[in-house]
Amino acid sequence: MTTKNIEEQKKYEYWLYQTNPLRRSRMIRMTERGISPKDLYEMKEEELKKLWRSICQNGQESVTERDIALILESRRTFDLQGEYAKLQEKGITFVSILHEDYAYKLRNIPDPPFAYFKRTDNTKNRSDQPTIAIIGARNCSGYGKEIAKRLGMCCADLGMTVVSGLAAGIDSIAQEAANQAGGFVQAVLGSGVDICYPAQNRSLYDAVLKNGEILSEYLPGTAPMACNFPPRNRIISGLSDALIVAEARQKSGTSITVNMALEQGKDVYAIPGRITDPMSLGCNHMISQGAGIITDVEEGLLEIRQMILERKVQTGYSAGSCTGNQNGIPQYADEMHKHADKSNISQDGMGLHNMNERKNPYEKDDLKGRLYACMDYMPKTMQQLYEEIGDVNIAEIMTALLQMELDGAVVEKGGAYSL
Repeated sequence: MTTKNIEEQKKYEYWLYQTNPLRRSRMIRMTERGISPKDLYEMKEEELKKLWRSICQNGQESVTERDIALILESRRTFDLQGEYAKLQEKGITFVSILHEDYAYKLRNIPDPPFAYFKRTDNTKNRSDQPTIAIIGARNCSGYGKEIAKRLGMCCADLGMTVVSGLAAGIDSIAQEAANQAGGFVQAVLGSGVDICYPAQNRSLYDAVLKNGEILSEYLPGTAPMACNFPPRNRIISGLSDALIVAEARQKSGTSITVNMALEQGKDVYAIPGRITDPMSLGCNHMISQGAGIITDVEEGLLEIRQMILERKVQTGYSAGSCTGNQNGIPQYADEMHKHADKSNISQDGMGLHNMNERKNPYEKDDLKGRLYACMDYMPKTMQQLYEEIGDVNIAEIMTALLQMELDGAVVEKGGAYSL
């Protein structure tokens, strides 16, 4: 499909997206039937009514005549050419799941948005960079501010994208530090992409617009409302390869994003703090529940970056690996991509190599060989290793791990073991 044809299709997709009754699930069911947004726009009224009732019933949703009336009214009143032109005049790009420019990381989350809007003055494609979500308290302490700055700067230095919500506190501090260090930043808003919230972050908003991307699933002009932010958080975690909590109270909104990241299968890390500090109780609790612990920002990010790149070599996914199915919804090929040629990168003596090709230094039937075989660069606790091995007691595993550590074959950090 040519660029001109894609832009023409997007006009109809934008119309479909801005029509209130059209929930994402309905849109997906419609496209699965091979019905395009253009087909729906041009369909005869009786045919549209019949189709819409069938789509709703298939999803076990109630159908109201008001819903159908709103769709028909939107077809009559929506200025297809004019409204889409207004988007372009504002520098806003409409991105739908039906095309290959849709963020490939978002496709794999349980509830991807049917579409989102993007604003950027940056022409460079950074979609293949490792992406780290940095989140935390709005009313952060001096310690939290310093950690957020270091995380943002170090991510930029290592060529990793920082994604967050442009919120006051940890989010904006990390994003500003990454931007000032020349890094790429993605800001996901709980308002339209043309609305800066909070207002005091206007200079950061403009900087991200120039050097990064501003994203939102909400229509341009949408005001920030409390109900918009929890759904927004799934996009922050969805775009990331790993999520880091810099500072958080025991009960905070940060936990919503953390839970979403865990549901999406993302790695979650936390910065520890004093056990007497209320601002660190959330992070300390996450660590006690199994979150990765970062005790040195640069070293921790180097290890995380290695794991992300290694995983990409294994899975072979990349922004360019999309192909379309018969319904126009892109799918991914299982081919190796350009990350593979980074397989001999070394940072401070830590070599990055294909885990499928690593050599086990022990006999494969020996306990140490078996432990080595089930380990990778993602830390595992002794309990996890004990459960995977299964037929030996935990004392034997402790002894074997100690010997492996002395051999330099494994690394112990925070009670967890990795290669």
